[in-house]
Amino acid sequence: MPFAREANCQPAAAAKQWFAPFGGSCQLPSKSESLLRRDNLNKVLVSLEAEGKLHIVDIFDVFCPEEQCTYNAKNGQFLYRDEFSHPSVEGVRLSSPIIRKVLTSS
Repeated sequence: MPFAREANCQPAAAAKQWFAPFGGSCQLPSKSESLLRRDNLNKVLVSLEAEGKLHIVDIFDVFCPEEQCTYNAKNGQFLYRDEFSHPSVEGVRLSSPIIRKVLTSS
């Protein structure tokens, strides 16, 4: 997931409003910045997956579908429920097909 917690912002503050048509002051890192930050961890997880010790469930693209990560999905729904980057119900619903696919594959 993108590093939303580091933005320290309530998701509602990032919403487009009439007085802030381009969103609030909440700035998430870009997709490339977030992927670069998780690169070392990802390498470890990929090696553990290759050893058959775990399965990776990558839902990053759900939470950052464009080059610039935001608090919203492509359909405009909020992806986070608080400033600590806990997924919203909508974010979980968008992630569930990916998670289900990994859990049901052998």
